[in-house]
Amino acid sequence: MPRELRKSKGSRSAPDFSKEEEKNAMDMLKEYDGMSENELMAKLLSSVQKGKQDGTFSEEMLSNFIKQASPMLNEEQRSKMNQITEMLK
Repeated sequence: MPRELRKSKGSRSAPDFSKEEEKNAMDMLKEYDGMSENELMAKLLSSVQKGKQDGTFSEEMLSNFIKQASPMLNEEQRSKMNQITEMLK
């Protein structure tokens, strides 16, 4: 999947990540690999709810993530991310 994100048609250049950030991303990809979109959404919503309750989630963090991830996505993926973002706020 990471290769697909970097080579997606219409995507802008991806930001540089440290080896540790890249490893963490790959670990997360392995954890969520094979999940359906519904399963992923349920996991995301659960994680956000938990983060809001324990104070580890903020809209600033979400905005920073979007700024980092957006250049790696095509227009359809960015649109979907924006829809999800609105649900999380």
